[in-house]
Amino acid sequence: MDRKTRQRRYERKDYDQMVEFPVEIVGRDGVVRRYSFEDSVRLYQRRIASAASRHEDQAVAEAETLHCQRRIDQLRRSYLQRHGGEAMVGVPELEATPGLAGEAVAFLRRRLGEEVSLDQVRFEGIGSVDGGQVLAVHGKGAPTLLLYLFAFQGVDGGKGRESFFRHVRLLEGSQGLGEGVEVLIGYHHASDCGIVLTGDAELKRDKSGRPVPTDASPWDAPAPPPGFQSEAMALVRRGELEEALLRFERAFERDPFQRCAYLGACALADQLGRFEAAGLAAEMGGRYFPADPAIAWHGAVARLRLGQLDPAELEIRRAASLHADPHSVAVVSALIAVLRGRRREGLQRLHEAAGFDQGKDPGLSLTRRRLRLALAVRSAVLASGGLGLFLAGLAALQPTPGGLALGLSSLALLGAAGPAFNAWLRRRVASPGRGGFGLSSAANLGLASTPVRPIQ
Repeated sequence: MDRKTRQRRYERKDYDQMVEFPVEIVGRDGVVRRYSFEDSVRLYQRRIASAASRHEDQAVAEAETLHCQRRIDQLRRSYLQRHGGEAMVGVPELEATPGLAGEAVAFLRRRLGEEVSLDQVRFEGIGSVDGGQVLAVHGKGAPTLLLYLFAFQGVDGGKGRESFFRHVRLLEGSQGLGEGVEVLIGYHHASDCGIVLTGDAELKRDKSGRPVPTDASPWDAPAPPPGFQSEAMALVRRGELEEALLRFERAFERDPFQRCAYLGACALADQLGRFEAAGLAAEMGGRYFPADPAIAWHGAVARLRLGQLDPAELEIRRAASLHADPHSVAVVSALIAVLRGRRREGLQRLHEAAGFDQGKDPGLSLTRRRLRLALAVRSAVLASGGLGLFLAGLAALQPTPGGLALGLSSLALLGAAGPAFNAWLRRRVASPGRGGFGLSSAANLGLASTPVRPIQ
């Protein structure tokens, strides 16, 4: 399909119609699938993130991005009108941002229970925080909750994204401090917004930290549906990794004390090349399970993939201090050392990794062997260049055209070998799947069976 045909197709779309949920969306393979509100928004956000890499024509990529953003706005307006429009009338903070309001309604219904009717709820704007707005959520016969709304701006999210994560960290640090202290109930983030729900420490909570409803209270915090992990793993076995990733992400958004959901999201996001998503899952999981070695290791992998070597090195050291699998730690440490130019240390780490390897993760073992072979080839190339220079020096005693050519080619080989190796290594580290280094495979999901005590 050429550029003009694609652009005309997008121009004919009607974004003013109301959408019914679940919504039917035609995939790029031509198959019609049904999506919930949350899944449909995530689908279009993934298309926006990958548009530039899927289309060589920049104009087509921009047209698809605009189409997807309009569809997201349409979905959010439709959801808001069907499930919370009347409750939010007259609240300036919500009327000014109907898209964010639609996300807030979906989050509240998911977190408090879909059976809770928002016509029993009253929203009241009570102020702002750095980068966001604060609303009181009043329920009939229920304790008042606070809802924080953060709009992310630009590719990196800007001030709103930074404030969202800072606020979550602050709230998590207040848990267990006693009555009268604001505590975190739940959070949600998409590519363009973040939402936080809090309550008073006097709310009754179960052992996992979730609020426990009373008979008079509409507030409920449903856990993920039973069997979500087995369902997600069944999707993995069928090769439906995107759908499996959605199951894991939805699970820890509903209940932040689901360790296996964080691990599943980290491993699958890495395989799909969605390294930002893997880093976010590891970051959020690490806050609820700060002593978890597997989550720390996945965080190091995500930082390594993104080229953030300082945070990656700090995180892999933390994973080692938490007694993460020594083979996994040694392989990632070797990659970091070689990328930093510390090849001798990298070789030592690879030697250690070979001794630790028990065959639990064939993909990681293959990565170790490929890196060792690449370093050996690099050394051989440099040795060849050095030999060429030596022979050229001998030939210089009796100047000949052949000696000069040999010297120049050897110099060129020595000069190009190092940069070429470094560029190759960076490409492999930043590439998922068969084109890159296998670090987080489905085998890593087995780590989720290890019980770890959550933060109290």
